[in-house]
Amino acid sequence: MNPSMKSGSLFSTANLMSFCRAGFAPVILLLLVAQTQAALYGALVIVCLAAASDIADGYIARRHASPSEFGRYLDSACDAIFNFAVFLGFLANDWLAPAAFAAIYFAEIVVPYLGAF
Repeated sequence: MNPSMKSGSLFSTANLMSFCRAGFAPVILLLLVAQTQAALYGALVIVCLAAASDIADGYIARRHASPSEFGRYLDSACDAIFNFAVFLGFLANDWLAPAAFAAIYFAEIVVPYLGAF
């Protein structure tokens, strides 16, 4: 087994931060669809926290000498899940055209994984 894919790396701090970001996807979607002022402020706070955690997880992995190939794929996948929920919320509220949603999400999925190959 590739050492950078070792099973112990699944529960590293950086990976747990990525998992949490993906876990907030349904929450952000519900807040955006609710369209109340409080819900939209809550969505803004979650998006800011998600952006900060995306920066922090890579920093933490490098600082603790625990970056892994698995972690890089996990981070990209969790980013894609969270961003999908945000853009789906925008689409549901008619803040984003369906063609723009398709183009953005296509780029969100395809571009990072093409780089892996």
